[in-house]
Amino acid sequence: MKLRSALLVACMLFVPAVAMFSHRIPADMRKAVREAVGHGVAWWQGPSQALAASPTPSVAVAAPASGGTAAIPPTEPPPPVVAEAVVVEAPASQAAQQRRDLERRLEELGGMAFECRPMQGLGGMHVASCRVPLDTSGQLMRVFQASGAGADDATRALVSDVAAWKQRMALRGPAGPAAAERRF
Repeated sequence: MKLRSALLVACMLFVPAVAMFSHRIPADMRKAVREAVGHGVAWWQGPSQALAASPTPSVAVAAPASGGTAAIPPTEPPPPVVAEAVVVEAPASQAAQQRRDLERRLEELGGMAFECRPMQGLGGMHVASCRVPLDTSGQLMRVFQASGAGADDATRALVSDVAAWKQRMALRGPAGPAAAERRF
């Protein structure tokens, strides 16, 4: 009974504490504990499973003469191949150019995370959305959404909504502690 109680206390106190403060445990100590637990598990499983639990994986390859398999340690992976991307710009259509201009205008207005997608079940209707920071820190965001008969119409409506909101905010004056004092 005492063993069960000790195990219960360990599971209820020690394990959550380690989980909460694991970022403060030094990396070399975490690695040593992982290896110790791995060796303990391998010992507990027995010698037949010790190779499977070893830290360096091995590859089983069929031996042609004996018909059995042999464990061969893996070799170093080949160095990564770095390919340079060649960008070839095709002539843009008028609609694509207008869409880029609308997205650029939205960025100028402070729009972030722009998305335009088709609405399900409404043939051809699209919804466009973006976030605009309310303050200079970017902590507070306002989400704008607009819909239209196509992607261009939805984006155009979104840009006009954001521009109208920005204009209203400019007419109100600066926000902040001084503005809050004027209201009261």
